[in-house]
Amino acid sequence: MLAHLLDHFFFSAKRYSEKTKNIIFGVNVFLQLAMFYWFKELAWGIEGPVNEYKHRGWRPVSSFPPRA
Repeated sequence: MLAHLLDHFFFSAKRYSEKTKNIIFGVNVFLQLAMFYWFKELAWGIEGPVNEYKHRGWRPVSSFPPRA
């Protein structure tokens, strides 16, 4: 869905120059790679004690699932 929105609003638009489109593309690629790197433990599996990942700001176990 994001690819379609980017294409519609930026890459198919005539008002942006090729340089601007390349910058938008580069920023999006960088953000996607940064997000994957940040959450790579979830993608490849967490190894070791979970206490080593406290800087991630996980939700406390007691709040999930929400109680009715």
